[in-house]
Amino acid sequence: MTEPHDRRRAPRPRQAGGVLRRRLPGAVLHLSVAVLLTLLSQVGGLAWLMALPFRRRWLAFPAAYAVLSFAAWAAAPQFGRVALPCMGETLRPAAPAYCVLNRRYVAPEMRRAAEALATSLAIRFPGTVTETLDGGFPLPMPMLPHRSHEDGRELDLALWWRDEDGYAPGLSPSPIGYLSHAGGAAGCPPALTDLRWLQRLLPEREPDFDRLAAALRFLQADGRIGRVLLDPRLAAAAGAAGGKVGSPGCRAARHDDHLSLRLP
Repeated sequence: MTEPHDRRRAPRPRQAGGVLRRRLPGAVLHLSVAVLLTLLSQVGGLAWLMALPFRRRWLAFPAAYAVLSFAAWAAAPQFGRVALPCMGETLRPAAPAYCVLNRRYVAPEMRRAAEALATSLAIRFPGTVTETLDGGFPLPMPMLPHRSHEDGRELDLALWWRDEDGYAPGLSPSPIGYLSHAGGAAGCPPALTDLRWLQRLLPEREPDFDRLAAALRFLQADGRIGRVLLDPRLAAAAGAAGGKVGSPGCRAARHDDHLSLRLP
């Protein structure tokens, strides 16, 4: 008597090419996220890759990011960099993102100069807060979209702004300090990167020229500062053009929304 025929089909061997095609889009996505996070925060890409093996990545990623950020903070002095304060009384970032993304590291001399400027303005104009923007990463690495900022010797400061009620801390039209342009780049042709359309979405405010003038005079006299970049029309309106205060030129980012400080 013959045994009943087993109609079950034997499992087909997996084709390596098919598995690769299914996994490739995910790998490209994770690699793209890692590259983007690295460009934004220096350590974010590595933290993302470290979190991938875990089922709860939403917990593993911030934990890995915090550990790596602390390690970078501890290693920064070995590369001649220190962190700017995140919650200072007279000197603090224009947005928490600059601290979270590790974009607040500068040379010790630059930190001392920024703190001295902030203290001077707060004494002359009580209640004044000087807001920092991009400095550098804790470890040597270019910082996009800047053409410099890789060595900790540059620091951007937000302008001081006022509305119809006068000056108050945190009045920058833009939530990140950048992009709140005060009249356009002098003498430069229109460019796609100007983001002029964005200005219509921001509240109308003007720079506080009293504080800007006092800041420029202080920086002119501070031997620790070698160069200050600012839109020429703003510098002229503040009565502090010339000397260390120069134009960034048309090839650089617009400087009618912030100051760029450089060590000698």
